[in-house]
Amino acid sequence: MIADGKPWEMVVVKRRASNILVFRPDGGGTISDSLVSINPTWRAVPNGIWIRPRPEDPEKCLRLTRTKAGIEASQNGKTVWLLKR
Repeated sequence: MIADGKPWEMVVVKRRASNILVFRPDGGGTISDSLVSINPTWRAVPNGIWIRPRPEDPEKCLRLTRTKAGIEASQNGKTVWLLKR
């Protein structure tokens, strides 16, 4: 649903920042802002994804929910980021 290789606006709730997120179908991707770009890896699970932002980071499980505003990614019941196009 989100891994189509096209850019999403990724609004990071905690930092109130906006990044560009691209997930490719092969399990790779990019997250970038005006200064930095990282290459996360991800894998699909029922109702969400496991994502590793950087190779040294632990994997995080995020629940994905489609909303009127876009796609909400949450962890432990708290919204982490929102994807919009």
